[in-house]
Amino acid sequence: MCFFCNVVDRKNHGHHIVLYSEDGDASIGNMITLCPKCHRDYHAGRLQVDIGRF
Repeated sequence: MCFFCNVVDRKNHGHHIVLYSEDGDASIGNMITLCPKCHRDYHAGRLQVDIGRF
């Protein structure tokens, strides 16, 4: 299920909350699931993850 829009789809992506490129780990505790559209929107700066919630 997408963290933002709640879409359930087999094509959803795992996304690191703290980016792997910024020393985020690959644990399940550092992952959320995003649909392809929300994942694109996140990386384009149109959506933000509030990491304070985690």
